[in-house]
Amino acid sequence: MLRSGAHYTYQKDGLGSITRLTDAGQGTAISYAYSPWGDTSPSGTLENPFQYTGREMISEGSYHYRARVYDAGARRFFQKDPAGMADGTNLYAYVGNNPVNKVDPSGQALVGPVFFCIKWSWFIPKFYFVRYIDTEKWLSCMVSNWRVALPAAAACASYLFVWGLAYCLAAIKLFFACLFAPPFMPLFCLGFLALCAAAVWAGCGLVFTQAALCLVSSTVCKW
Repeated sequence: MLRSGAHYTYQKDGLGSITRLTDAGQGTAISYAYSPWGDTSPSGTLENPFQYTGREMISEGSYHYRARVYDAGARRFFQKDPAGMADGTNLYAYVGNNPVNKVDPSGQALVGPVFFCIKWSWFIPKFYFVRYIDTEKWLSCMVSNWRVALPAAAACASYLFVWGLAYCLAAIKLFFACLFAPPFMPLFCLGFLALCAAAVWAGCGLVFTQAALCLVSSTVCKW
């Protein structure tokens, strides 16, 4: 943003809300604190219309969400949802009354895809769900930080390759062992081994891939 010949950079949180604007020296020109519903408390005098969830404040506590206007004080939209009951029976509700996890940048549809992640505690995986508010923004962050994302993906690919090689060797060994078994046993052994290998391989791949994505997202994309 350009103000009085000086350039300022927007800093955002996971919902896309502007938390502060910094100058060329990384000093904070103005900062914002928000309630879950968008009540805004600025600290500074720099003029900036874009605040809660990155939307433009058109009057005190009112934000322009393209298709309609949101009133942070009333915790609702002024207008009915032009998309009808796509997001529920309450046509004036803001993000299904869940402003902590969801946004509605168009004023017509909730945004908040769910990604599956894990955390580790003493080598024990703990599974949980993480919401990335904007898929496009998340992908853009990952692409722009490819120097971190690429090694994580390479580590996952290497892990899957090692597991796949191990299962291939185990399959060859089991095949020769089954050759000396009664008729039809080789096919049964190989079929059973293939199912087990596919299940374990896919499970390990999902866990490690999502773990890597979570790590990159939490450390680089700050979500």
